[in-house]
Amino acid sequence: MHYIGIDVGKEVSVICAKKQGGGLYLKSTPIATDSKALTTAIKSVPEPRKIAFEEGCEASWLYTLMSPMADEVVVANRKKLKTLGEQKGDKIDAYNLAEWLRVGAISGVWHGATKWQRHRELANGYEALTRDTTRVKNRISCVFRSMGIMGGSEVYDKDIKKVKAKIKELKLPEQRMKVELYLEELKVLE
Repeated sequence: MHYIGIDVGKEVSVICAKKQGGGLYLKSTPIATDSKALTTAIKSVPEPRKIAFEEGCEASWLYTLMSPMADEVVVANRKKLKTLGEQKGDKIDAYNLAEWLRVGAISGVWHGATKWQRHRELANGYEALTRDTTRVKNRISCVFRSMGIMGGSEVYDKDIKKVKAKIKELKLPEQRMKVELYLEELKVLE
């Protein structure tokens, strides 16, 4: 069995492969983060193979790409990896992923069954929109609080007269403009 750790980057990823006994088969090597380069690198490691990489934006795509080439693909839980050891850089991270996979220290998060992918995407999108909406509302409230004006929730009211009245309480035109821009962003989010 060969254990492969991939530290996935936006443009460049690093791959490392270890043998069953712990020896290095492929030292940490930078490669392009694209299907062709990753497939070529993985196929250069003899079968059987187990592959591990961290959960991230590319995880679903990478899981689908790697699954046909491996006996097992583990999408590692980022939070639990931090408890295993401090990560120091791409090459060391790839090495550690391969080693932790070899010794069975990696806890995976579930991926696969593409019938659930749509639900995951919708849930992640909803969560992101909720976070963004809260962030924008907090920024609006902060502008009012910075001027000692409490209870800025009227600015979210559907009644445009209440909204305009609340914005007029701000003395500086820059603050009014900032709140109006935030409200535009909020309209898009809601």
